[in-house]
Amino acid sequence: MRRDTTDLFHIDGGSERPNLSSLIIDKITGLLAAGLLKPGDRLPSIDALSQQFSVGRTSVREALRALELVGVVEIRHGDGTFIGEDVSRFCLKPLSWGALLDQNRVLELSATRRCIEGEMAAMAAQRATAEDIAEIEGYLLRMEEYRHNMEGYTAADVGLHFAIWKTARNEVMLNMLTSITDMLRRTVSQVIRLPGTIEMGLLAHRQVFEAIAAHDPEAARFSMRRHLDYVERSVLSALATSGMSTAAVLPGGPSKPQEA
Repeated sequence: MRRDTTDLFHIDGGSERPNLSSLIIDKITGLLAAGLLKPGDRLPSIDALSQQFSVGRTSVREALRALELVGVVEIRHGDGTFIGEDVSRFCLKPLSWGALLDQNRVLELSATRRCIEGEMAAMAAQRATAEDIAEIEGYLLRMEEYRHNMEGYTAADVGLHFAIWKTARNEVMLNMLTSITDMLRRTVSQVIRLPGTIEMGLLAHRQVFEAIAAHDPEAARFSMRRHLDYVERSVLSALATSGMSTAAVLPGGPSKPQEA
């Protein structure tokens, strides 16, 4: 018997709403972490969620699509959206952008991504099938299409990275990166607000894609690490602009990408 989860989605009208899709994702992952949502539970309809969150249907769809990408929900067309049966393998503690305002956390995240994603890009270049390449390119084209739509661009950016992770076919690494997907999404949504970052991001992702499509693991590793180094510098620049000095953390400046 399916549980009615509608009442779980009440939102305090006075809460801060920095990003509409993020608000929905935080609520769902928070309910999961608290044990109030269980595997197999059916979520309210898109219309119902739209009304309860006082947001547009597009924001609800983007949030559900992002959660579907990492297996937290399963969208069954014609039947509804359900909490994934294997959701327990994911890290469900909500990670807010506020957590990234600690510079050490920024550097920890960057170091983790540079080590793991660089290798996963190389593995993807070695193992990519024609279908994998088409999927990655599809997200790249969506990034280009949504270059003037921050929510759409963010969803496509995260989707592209997740497609690369899957293409690497390493379940352990995939699970490790899945646990920081929400932090990744928030990083992207903030970084792209900086002047010129979308253009640089499109170029960097194009270079990673072309290396994977060419089955060139060394170029894929280097391009991914170079991209992540740029992301790190952009985040630290944003923190510095907001009044937080980076000198104590990076006296010599951010590290430069190195060829493996």
